[in-house]
Amino acid sequence: MENAKCYAPQILVGTEGLPREQWLEYRRKGIGGSDAAAVLGISPFRTGRDLYYDKLNIVTADDAENWVQLEVGTLLEPLVAKIFAHRSTRTSAVLITSGKPYSAT
Repeated sequence: MENAKCYAPQILVGTEGLPREQWLEYRRKGIGGSDAAAVLGISPFRTGRDLYYDKLNIVTADDAENWVQLEVGTLLEPLVAKIFAHRSTRTSAVLITSGKPYSAT
């Protein structure tokens, strides 16, 4: 049970009403679940380099080429959040794992 306490998530910042750019800044501070496939090199949507550039907030030429996918993803975020909130008891926040500050969700 000692490990359970060590890895209990902590709220880094509440996201309710947080402007998108600030939310992205907090997301860039760690590796979240949606980043894992890129880290492992198995994502059909982004490479490890894409993730690296995203975490450093570096705009690339690929961003301009993929603007449709980026726009669709942005438009779907409220729907995905609503579905997630309906199925989850988790709070609207960026969470970190105690002892592992690089892990953020």
